Amino acid sequence: MSFLDISELKIQILSRAGIVHPVRGVSLQIEPGEALGLVGESGCGKTITSMAIAGLLTPSATLTAKRFVVGGVDMSNASERAWRNIRRDSVGVIFQNPMKALNPRMLVGTQLAEAMAPKDRGSLRASHMKSMELLDSVGVTQPKARLSQYPHELSGGLAQRIVIAMALARNPKLLIADEPTTALDASVQKQILDLIDNLRKELKLAVLMVTHDLGVVQERVDRVAVMYAGRIIEHGATDDVISRSSHPYTAALVAAMPSIDRGRDKPLQGLEGLPPPLINLPGGCALRPRCALATGICEQIDPPLAFVERTGHWAACHNHHHGRVVLPPVIADTTMETVAPELDAAAIMQVRSITKVFGQQRLLNFWRGPRPPAVKDVSLSIAPGETLGIVGESGSGKTTVARMMVGLEMPTEGEILFGDKPLSALEPAEIGQWRREVQFVFQDSSSSLNPRFTIARSIEESLLALEPDAQARQERIRKLLAEVGLTEAMASRKPNQLSGGQRQRVGIARALARNPKLMIADEPVSALDVSVQATILNLLNRLRRERGMSYIIISHDLGVIRYICDRMIVMYRGDVVEAGSTEAVLQNPQHEYTRRLIAAAPNHISENQRSTGT
Repeated sequence: MSFLDISELKIQILSRAGIVHPVRGVSLQIEPGEALGLVGESGCGKTITSMAIAGLLTPSATLTAKRFVVGGVDMSNASERAWRNIRRDSVGVIFQNPMKALNPRMLVGTQLAEAMAPKDRGSLRASHMKSMELLDSVGVTQPKARLSQYPHELSGGLAQRIVIAMALARNPKLLIADEPTTALDASVQKQILDLIDNLRKELKLAVLMVTHDLGVVQERVDRVAVMYAGRIIEHGATDDVISRSSHPYTAALVAAMPSIDRGRDKPLQGLEGLPPPLINLPGGCALRPRCALATGICEQIDPPLAFVERTGHWAACHNHHHGRVVLPPVIADTTMETVAPELDAAAIMQVRSITKVFGQQRLLNFWRGPRPPAVKDVSLSIAPGETLGIVGESGSGKTTVARMMVGLEMPTEGEILFGDKPLSALEPAEIGQWRREVQFVFQDSSSSLNPRFTIARSIEESLLALEPDAQARQERIRKLLAEVGLTEAMASRKPNQLSGGQRQRVGIARALARNPKLMIADEPVSALDVSVQATILNLLNRLRRERGMSYIIISHDLGVIRYICDRMIVMYRGDVVEAGSTEAVLQNPQHEYTRRLIAAAPNHISENQRSTGT
């Protein structure tokens, strides 16, 4: 008997603009011990479907279903008390944003204790032992110290692991994991996914995995359901759906996925456009405006989900021709050509033996000694036209190095050179040149943009010191928006009116406003859908070719590093443990830590599984 069995689930939300239909007739079943993947772009209905299954919809949402059974209990018209009982006894939820899931005013230990069953927190000692066990199981370092910390003292990866520990505290029978590993390093991601797999085997834990990472889906789930515009448009065994996609949307997601075995010579095929707004959807197939295979019937009839015998799974498409979808091949164009780095030219920036030790802290009336160095004796250089990747786990010092290169942190020892001159010796005019020619793209596109400014105003802030004429600034803004693939109409919008991918493009446009020679990007695509990720990476490659720019890319995704970087360095606990050309490091790693990172990456989609060939 299925632990989760829902049929024809529909959700409506009353908004000022009208009635929104974020979920339109979704049917799902999950057996005990089975993992089902739910994939699709942001705005397709994945998260709201998972929240409905956990009984966490907002009061403005109305839910209807032919059948809605969780753990053998009919929850179609359940009260809030009944839902609380289900969440207490049977359902655990890993939320996508760990900082919003944790109470900022409560210690980690207190929040873990609240999540436990009463028998596990009968005494302070029992609660402490259970907390230590939970933190150890999800790979939290120094668990005893973490219990007395507040959420703001944790990195994003650590906060996510705390949320996962809380979700597992009561040994649930169904685990709903909404992007559970997006913010985690490959090694920690593997540890968390191994833990979930072990719980599936030992406790028959049912898992609903909501993610945009097809590598994780391919390796870790039994079946996959692909959502678009509130509907499931393809559903079946994971290998069948990925290797023999019968819907062009699924095929496009597979074609957009970077991997370790895919170099820059094979361009990613991004899916342009966005999912449609789910208010007053037009007739016909919702994918039609973005689909290369659309025909006349697609404008008139929304295709039903039907079984495709030749591929052995279900798909909702008029044009799959009863088999695997073949997308038009990627046309090799000049946007994918790269500029050979001028390795014999003078470096734009050089880092020489820098060390960073964060200062002492006062705790009550006592002084703590200095912490271990965050960065130890790191050296690197970046040549004109070159792209350098920096990889490593959270806490390895990657971002600290980048922040020192743009002046947001100062090295304790060593020096950083702009051209051939140390930053500390730059004259005022040279400081202005350094700040123009070296730009930073932050990881979180939401917090890096002022929510009260329009997009045009945010970009204009970078131009004020360079262009005194207001009309010239507006013309420059229009050109920058076009350069990063945004429309002129978006200039008057505010950040909360854009998607994550669009906000990231605004961050890139703001960095480009000063015509930099070097752009340093901290995890520029980690939180983006694979289709948007492909578009951003292709954009960076195109800008590199057209502008002759250099990049430093910080990422935990080795597929991204291979796709865009000429060289890479690997950092571990503040040290550079391996450096060289990207191909050499990934094909023949010399350091054990590098080998562990490569081994921890999810199984990647091979070229013969991509649906872009003929």
